[in-house]
Amino acid sequence: MSVTLPTPPAPPADAVPPLPADVRAFADRHNLAEHLPTTFRLIREEFDPVGEVAMRVRDDSEVEGHTSLVLNVPVRGDVSSVLDRYYRYLERWVPVTPPDARMRLTVIWTFQP
Repeated sequence: MSVTLPTPPAPPADAVPPLPADVRAFADRHNLAEHLPTTFRLIREEFDPVGEVAMRVRDDSEVEGHTSLVLNVPVRGDVSSVLDRYYRYLERWVPVTPPDARMRLTVIWTFQP
């Protein structure tokens, strides 16, 4: 006899993963928290990550005093297809995210085997 366990419900489309304490503090300090649900939804829809999105606060080496929240998306595919996904992401993200938030949120990707 086999037992079928119920499938857990999918997270809401705009679900934000748990944020490390330093990321949460940075997001709160720069009023980014309200933009994270849309940002993560668009990342999931356009990039189709193959793992967890890594998050860290990074000091900008070129602009003194500027810090940003870096979201590192694990992806598969060739460079051309990932760039296409990134451009689609930007086409959807830029119109719904104010400039001050765009200056503090950076999306990068890491190729996975």
